[in-house]
Amino acid sequence: NATVVARNAPSFELGPLLQALFVIFFITALGYLAVITSFIPKTSLAGINVLVGKVCLPILIFRSVAQVDFSQIEPIIVISCMLAKFIAVFLGSAVAYYGAKPRGEAEHWVARAGLYAMFTHSSNDIAIGLVVIKSLFPPKEGEVDLVSMTYVVIGASVICVYSVCIALFKAGQALSINRSSSNHARGISRHVRKRLTCGKTVAQVLLNLLHSPSMLSILLGVVYNFIFRVTPGDTSSNKNTPLVLDDALKLGESPYSMAALFGGGISVVGKLSKLRGKGLIIPVVLSLIKIMVAPFAAYYISR
Repeated sequence: NATVVARNAPSFELGPLLQALFVIFFITALGYLAVITSFIPKTSLAGINVLVGKVCLPILIFRSVAQVDFSQIEPIIVISCMLAKFIAVFLGSAVAYYGAKPRGEAEHWVARAGLYAMFTHSSNDIAIGLVVIKSLFPPKEGEVDLVSMTYVVIGASVICVYSVCIALFKAGQALSINRSSSNHARGISRHVRKRLTCGKTVAQVLLNLLHSPSMLSILLGVVYNFIFRVTPGDTSSNKNTPLVLDDALKLGESPYSMAALFGGGISVVGKLSKLRGKGLIIPVVLSLIKIMVAPFAAYYISR
């Protein structure tokens, strides 16, 4: 139960955390300075995102999920994190509803709820979160492996919570099209309503999930893990993966952290000036939901 997990949870020191945070901010600042000094063009971000999102991250997720020892996973932690994320999604959707545009506008508040839900759900758990977790709680024998637990939470979150966010966004798009059509041509409106059924929205959500490299890597990693089981207590670096294949996967995933943080610094350029006045309210509210409400909810649910 949660008491046993808390008792077995490793203690941490502040020094490694500060070192990890320095690395994160240093690489991010490097990307920011590289663009504002014109050392590299901001258009290079597109190539970095392709490398990170479609190559390095899927390889990293597949290798990590494939080598997770599920017998060591504490279900209460995973469940509490999922419920906390659902709470964050609900609160993000509530912000979208109360901040909705007048009914004359074409955009439906449900579409915005999907976007806000994605914001409150999504976090850079691998590039930033894992760096911090590894520095504070390195895997040790007899203690809860929080690194492996993080990968399980990420996988469950993408499958369970992210699909809800996509469903909200797609449903909002359908409602927006219906509203726009009814304002311009009722004949077209009937045709659109006939096509945009609930079943089609569900199909679009499933297609979006299956087209996601991260989702595919999670599913393939789980299948591999169930076919080639991890031996309990195995401390080898490659575990249930052949050494040659494991070395190839390590090489493929190695650029991820650097590229993701560097790209994050590039993406900030030119956007900070927009966060002023009223434009700052919603990002701050959603950020507080993500970094304050959700963690406290997960903590108290797991107790």
